[in-house]
Amino acid sequence: MNLTSHHSTFEYRDRPAFKKVECVINPLHEYLYQVGARGGKLLKFNCPHPYISVHSEDVSGVSLSGYPLETWIAKWQAAILSQGGLVFPTGFVNNHRESLISLYLLNSCLCVAESKSRGLWAYSFVTKSPAVLKEHEFHMAPAYRQKWFNRFADQLSTNQKELEGGFKTVEVVLAEGGVILAKKTIKADAARYLFPYYVVENYMRGLGRVLARGKVRITYHGTDGLCPPLVTSLATEVVAHWLGVSFAAAEAVKNNEFNAPFSGYISLPDLTQPGQFVSVPVLHIEKLEFQ
Repeated sequence: MNLTSHHSTFEYRDRPAFKKVECVINPLHEYLYQVGARGGKLLKFNCPHPYISVHSEDVSGVSLSGYPLETWIAKWQAAILSQGGLVFPTGFVNNHRESLISLYLLNSCLCVAESKSRGLWAYSFVTKSPAVLKEHEFHMAPAYRQKWFNRFADQLSTNQKELEGGFKTVEVVLAEGGVILAKKTIKADAARYLFPYYVVENYMRGLGRVLARGKVRITYHGTDGLCPPLVTSLATEVVAHWLGVSFAAAEAVKNNEFNAPFSGYISLPDLTQPGQFVSVPVLHIEKLEFQ
């Protein structure tokens, strides 16, 4: 496995980030972005994933020079850490493949992290990438515009203990006064299931296109298990008839939902109950069936 032959594909150090997609610009992220954008698929890492998601694809199924893409990502991240002075015992890299993949994602893009809070899925935006945070500098609240790098030095570096027990990260919080940065530790079990922000954005767009085609029966999971199926739609004519409003008003309802910052949930019409909306966790939709 010759890492140097694919150096430019995986390298993220000293590379600029692109705020629109919230990641460092390299061929790997460009490729994954295009795959998600074309098919509206949820790209999953470190599978088997505990949550079944409709229109999802496992990155481990992608091959590069005879090896799974996930293996390349883990080996490349391990090589970077070794160059920085970390010494791994025999077998460590293979035994901590998932942690190395998660670390690569955190070091090269803004990630969506999931946890449970008060009976709901909760989501935060986290990273260990100075380049990604640099792209937010102009929008930071005044208190964070100076010396933010020094303030989060621990979060923007890596030690071996993190690979075994969870990651220290910088959380990017959108607030009225601008972007706020906070220290956030992602526990080991949650760190296995990070998604690049651009992956979730592409998935949301694809989901919106599907729901706009007509009436759909959605099967999804809440934190306590399977929820009652929901018959819904984001087709303008269906929503307009259901609400008893004009097409323009129905279009505004749809746009407001999909133009809002990602919260992990989308509010969808319950077509069996006039005027009632249901919050659906987008990363836990198991099945979509056209009616």
